[in-house]
Amino acid sequence: VAVTGPTGSGKTTLLRILAGLLPPATGTVRFGGRPLTEADSADVHARLGYVPQRPVTVSGTLADNLRLGSAHTDDELRAACRTAALDDYLDAAPDGLDTLVGERGSTLSGGQLQRLALARAVLRRPPVLLLDDITSAIDTTTERTLLERLRAWSGETAIVCATHRGSFLDAADRTLTLAPA
Repeated sequence: VAVTGPTGSGKTTLLRILAGLLPPATGTVRFGGRPLTEADSADVHARLGYVPQRPVTVSGTLADNLRLGSAHTDDELRAACRTAALDDYLDAAPDGLDTLVGERGSTLSGGQLQRLALARAVLRRPPVLLLDDITSAIDTTTERTLLERLRAWSGETAIVCATHRGSFLDAADRTLTLAPA
């Protein structure tokens, strides 16, 4: 599902509500038939992946930022990077997965940060993946590659993506257009 609309129409807010990070002003978000506020947070975390516009990184290596304490193998990390179209950077990085990303990802471009966060979410294989404008800082060629790989990977994963980009809108099974605030 592609969520589109002008700046300020509430795309990010909608995704944050769906992720359980913000309460809805009215109504109820249900998860497994129960209000999201009553759902087990570990269950919600296991079933929802959320990639924000401005991803968070930890000071450390690419591998550290992908694993975040999980036990994924290097091969799994590389596969996730490929899905997220980050493999070009990984292949060119002097130390591969051991490349330092710097404080707050300072050695990475905005597009690389977005794709790193996507790769991290891909590793978890959540049934629902919420993507907040994850292609805003990448060129159209990389975006096309990312979209092709994400579609090939997604399988039964439902993807909800806030976007302004035509390629994501064209690829979506459904589009939700939000009106200006």
